[in-house]
Amino acid sequence: MKFIFLFISFSLHAASYNIDTGASKITWNATKVFGGHVGTVNFKEGHLKVQDGKVMGGKFVVDMKTIIDLDLDPSGPWNQRLVNHLKSEDFFSVEKHPYAEFVIKKSKKIEGSTFNIKGDLIIKGIKKALEFKGDIKISEKNLKGKGSLVFDRTHYNIRFRSGKFFKGLGNKLIHDQVKLKIELVANRP
Repeated sequence: MKFIFLFISFSLHAASYNIDTGASKITWNATKVFGGHVGTVNFKEGHLKVQDGKVMGGKFVVDMKTIIDLDLDPSGPWNQRLVNHLKSEDFFSVEKHPYAEFVIKKSKKIEGSTFNIKGDLIIKGIKKALEFKGDIKISEKNLKGKGSLVFDRTHYNIRFRSGKFFKGLGNKLIHDQVKLKIELVANRP
């Protein structure tokens, strides 16, 4: 009887998990007519609330100042030029908007450890609803998740060389879809 009470008591209370920023990773992939670029950006902080083996909510803050490119020679001039351009007003306006956020509104277990996650992605102060699938493994001590999502940069007023706003770009066109691959590790305090 005591065991049943403890199980019910544990399952009724939400547990908090804090993101391990050193073990978690965001990889971005942006494409254009000929090629594209791949890089990373770091989490600043984040937490999740879990109840009954399901993610009930959470918030992640991404430090946009940490954006880097991985496909260009880091010691060459093109790498820093690209990174500076991504931080500029043409793209993420990092000086005015140093952080991006993702707020989890709810999740639904689909099968096994696969969840459908719904939330709000906030970039440059603009909030848009976003939904994606992720693989989340939850234990009493930690949470490990992997997922991929795609967002349309023009929804966040990032219009540089977008075919939606500029005609006749030819091979200078940059695609509007940005892909993010997320690897997440979070621990209970």
